[in-house]
Amino acid sequence: ISPDALIGFAMSQTYSIPIVLMVMLIMAIQLAATSVAMEKEGKTLETLLSMPVKRSHILAGKIFGVIVIALIATMAYFGGYLYYMNTITSQIPTQGFSFSISPLGIGLVGITLFLTLLSGLSLAILLAVMCDDVRSAQSLMGVIYIPIIIPMLMTMMLDVSSLPTALKIFVLVIPFSYPMIAGKALYTGNYFYALIGIPYLVVFTAITIFIAARLFNTEKIFTMKLKFKRGLRR
Repeated sequence: ISPDALIGFAMSQTYSIPIVLMVMLIMAIQLAATSVAMEKEGKTLETLLSMPVKRSHILAGKIFGVIVIALIATMAYFGGYLYYMNTITSQIPTQGFSFSISPLGIGLVGITLFLTLLSGLSLAILLAVMCDDVRSAQSLMGVIYIPIIIPMLMTMMLDVSSLPTALKIFVLVIPFSYPMIAGKALYTGNYFYALIGIPYLVVFTAITIFIAARLFNTEKIFTMKLKFKRGLRR
């Protein structure tokens, strides 16, 4: 295998997978927050929740609807990004080099990404219902963007297994780290951290969905507000 081919492949995968996953998570969270904030700003959320439909079904419809839209948009973005990366690496010789993706790796990426989307969208909806307008909701989403961007940058530059213990625990506590860790494991073959992250993601996702469902089933969804005047006040 040519060293140039190996380095070019590793660099393209190291940068492309975390960036695509980050864009997908941020896009889905922004769509969910905007959807809820627009309804609250337009005073249509009260009408929606007063209809003879279970509020849990309304919450599920919002979450899964955003997931479908985010997947379509991400596939389009991923296609364009791969074309861009191929134009950069097209001059690197790749003769004699081939790479196959393990079905286990694909499954881990899918599971961790799905669970992370569910928890992230639930958090976005919880924060969005506390805002009076779309601008406030979009500003508040920065609280969720930070723990998405941090593991994206760290997985691009570093290997989780080589981090100091304190920093490793910090990365593994962030639920948004696991899709990026699983994506990187597609070509490293180190699935340990992705596997141990699934039970953690299941628990974290269940807690966030439970809190969001409880909030939707109470009248606090209409009264809870966050105002941005000289800082954040409740």
